[in-house]
Amino acid sequence: MKEPKSPGTDLQYFTVRINIYNEVSAYGYTAFDLDDHEFIQEVVYEVLERKGDEGYIEKYGLQYYRIMTPSMIVMSFVDMSVQEDALESLILMGAIIGGVSFLAFFVISLFLARWMVKPVDRAWKQQKQFISDASHELKTPLTVIMANAELLQSTEQLAE
Repeated sequence: MKEPKSPGTDLQYFTVRINIYNEVSAYGYTAFDLDDHEFIQEVVYEVLERKGDEGYIEKYGLQYYRIMTPSMIVMSFVDMSVQEDALESLILMGAIIGGVSFLAFFVISLFLARWMVKPVDRAWKQQKQFISDASHELKTPLTVIMANAELLQSTEQLAE
């Protein structure tokens, strides 16, 4: 078994060969214990049970490729756990950055919306003030006219 020189930088892999006498040999560049015969038998059995020549064993995070020849079966395994961890980190970072960006754009859009609505709000308030002033200006003369009309009416009734 060859020990990894710099873990995490290279793909870790190992190969299992089964000859016509069912002798199993394993070698490669991996953190898995290739002297663990139970582990090797388990992954070999898992691959032999499957129909395709390539696939993925979720339990160990191993991707495999199988070649069957008349004299032997060769199975190559690649440890994909580092890539899966990197993908999960990438997805998490993407979600965090997306969430923060969404929040920032939301706050900026609220600020811009308030800024854009200020002239309309000011015009609305001026219009309300104008209507209030005009109403007051019309009410005052109408009140005087109505008071004078009532006065005239009451004086006419007194004169009769």
